[in-house]
Amino acid sequence: MARISLPTTLDKIDAGGKFEPIPSGTYQLAIENVEQKKTRNNDDMLSTQFQIINDPEFTGRKVFENFVLNEKGLFKFKQFALSAGLEIADEFATEDLLNIECTAVVDIEPARDANGPKLDKDGEPIYRNVIKYFEY
Repeated sequence: MARISLPTTLDKIDAGGKFEPIPSGTYQLAIENVEQKKTRNNDDMLSTQFQIINDPEFTGRKVFENFVLNEKGLFKFKQFALSAGLEIADEFATEDLLNIECTAVVDIEPARDANGPKLDKDGEPIYRNVIKYFEY
């Protein structure tokens, strides 16, 4: 096994505070990462990580979106494509979406998982950012 030498002791390091979502608003985004996955219902999905750009306070912060690629869910992917000025064919490579820019309205909502609302260690709700829609 490899030996690791830390530059300082962990007792001198702040573990960081509670994560705070960005305020609700309209932001310019660029796709930083995209992966093809399957939903629980076995539908194709694009798990997408956006980065905020051109914002004096929040540039570099991340916002996530899962585009479900079925008849019911394609509307949001179409919003994204229109916002980005893309003409998407029936087939495309996910890497072609990297660094594509768009404009989205971002909101805040309680984070959830399969068991219901997520709570922090003090029993308080955890909040997350969501993309409400893409402007086009």
